[in-house]
Amino acid sequence: MSWVHDRRPSWARRGFNRQIYWSVTCEINWQIAQLRKRGLEPVLVRLGSAASAVYAREHRAQRVSQAPAYHDGYRCRVPIRYQDPHLSGVAVEGRTR
Repeated sequence: MSWVHDRRPSWARRGFNRQIYWSVTCEINWQIAQLRKRGLEPVLVRLGSAASAVYAREHRAQRVSQAPAYHDGYRCRVPIRYQDPHLSGVAVEGRTR
């Protein structure tokens, strides 16, 4: 058979019109955990336009303007910058404690 099935989960596939993350909220929490492992404190969550829309839907907001201003994670409350023009996905910024 010349066709090979991609066994990676859907969130791990890269490409156009494919989901990259399981959910934006999970990706934010994962990036916060990675920052803490390196001894950094999360300061800002930046979301691109597509990730902003998905995050708003995950938190039951009709529009991005109605989405929460802060991400309430485990032991942290981090402000969110929606529709960042320099970003297409999710990025969490950190600083030393």
